[in-house]
Amino acid sequence: LVPSNDFKGLVELYPNEFSGSIRHLIGHGLHVLDKLLQQTDSHAISLERSSTTQPKQEMLDVVDENNNVIGQIGKDDAHKTGAQHRGVTILLVAPDGSVVFQRRAPNKKTFWDRLDVSVAGHVKSGSTYDETAQAELDEESPIPISYSRLRPVEVDGGYFKVDIKDPAIGHNRELKKVYVALLDEEEVQQIRKMDAEKRHFWQGYTPHSGGKFTESQMRTIEQKARELRPGFDSLDFADREKVLADAQAYFEVAGYELMSMGQAMRRYERNPKEFADAFYSLFGGVFPNGDLNPNAEKYTAAIQRAIRNQVGKNPVQREDFPTDKKV
Repeated sequence: LVPSNDFKGLVELYPNEFSGSIRHLIGHGLHVLDKLLQQTDSHAISLERSSTTQPKQEMLDVVDENNNVIGQIGKDDAHKTGAQHRGVTILLVAPDGSVVFQRRAPNKKTFWDRLDVSVAGHVKSGSTYDETAQAELDEESPIPISYSRLRPVEVDGGYFKVDIKDPAIGHNRELKKVYVALLDEEEVQQIRKMDAEKRHFWQGYTPHSGGKFTESQMRTIEQKARELRPGFDSLDFADREKVLADAQAYFEVAGYELMSMGQAMRRYERNPKEFADAFYSLFGGVFPNGDLNPNAEKYTAAIQRAIRNQVGKNPVQREDFPTDKKV
């Protein structure tokens, strides 16, 4: 069974595996397929369609001010209600002390085409900060990095506290653990190469929430799938779908920028809408909704200390925040 929303993409990618009558239906639009599904008495299809309209939420642990688990909640519900939960942020640091910022894809449902921290994620219910850090590295890091290279950032209270109301996500309250990882120059060059590829993929795309891939992008995704898995064309249908999903995930980041925390802060001050929430919820002096962030200077100073400890010097002295207030 295939959800109707995914069916058109499958036909476009593998036209020879579908009959002419099905391709004809697709040519007349998905509304024809939806009409056919509505007329079908199959209970399995009914269950499949209902499950796509009501996706299961990722479960998180609710924690108190001392970071003790006091319950569980779905991620979406946590942001609706302001239930406090756990999260991780990872900053990848170049040898000169600059930080790798990722640019979110122009078709993301929230904060599309905005700059964000290197890696971030929620701690799932029953998991730990360190387990989540490794899982998020495996999923989001532009290059392979083992957990052993991460260094936790020390801050008063033990955790970075987020409390922000944002129209895009609701009321987000987190106790975060933040890590830094020092890259070598070869890894930085790998990221720059990936940046060029990703920027080319998204060139000319009009940013909008939930946008679809173009036909040209779909062909590029299929090409990337062949790079990821030699012998891709000889795989069975299910395995090809898995590899294609990995190829699509590769382009969920539209590029990378390297800059010091001071440079990032000044860019945020000039245009808060250039950054996503994982950055400004910690380091934004004033949130986009106008509320003040009482922890911004303390948290940025903690990050700067951690970066200096990693590179063995003060690599961004002229860019330091908050001592450098120039905009």
